[in-house]
Amino acid sequence: MRIGEFSERHGVTQDTVRYYLDKGLLVAEKSGGQYRFREADRIDLEKIIELKQLDFSLTEIQKILTFQRLSGPDSDVSRNLYLSFLEEKKKEVAKELSKYNKMND
Repeated sequence: MRIGEFSERHGVTQDTVRYYLDKGLLVAEKSGGQYRFREADRIDLEKIIELKQLDFSLTEIQKILTFQRLSGPDSDVSRNLYLSFLEEKKKEVAKELSKYNKMND
């Protein structure tokens, strides 16, 4: 699948997909000057979108995806890293919630 169809299917712009490619968040195969997106790329983009909705930075997302690619998505190393990021994000949310509750009181 080419970049236009890939971006349209996932509700993101082609520029967004190109940006993710430039930053190494997506690692699609390039053939004849054009990117070819596979199932693994779809899974990565869905993960990027999911993590962005949870307010993860692109740097954090890149670390998570890199570990998953190197160690496998179901490896203990990958799961532990992902869990540590989720725990940290949970702490950040709790801190913000506490701050807003104080303001509300």
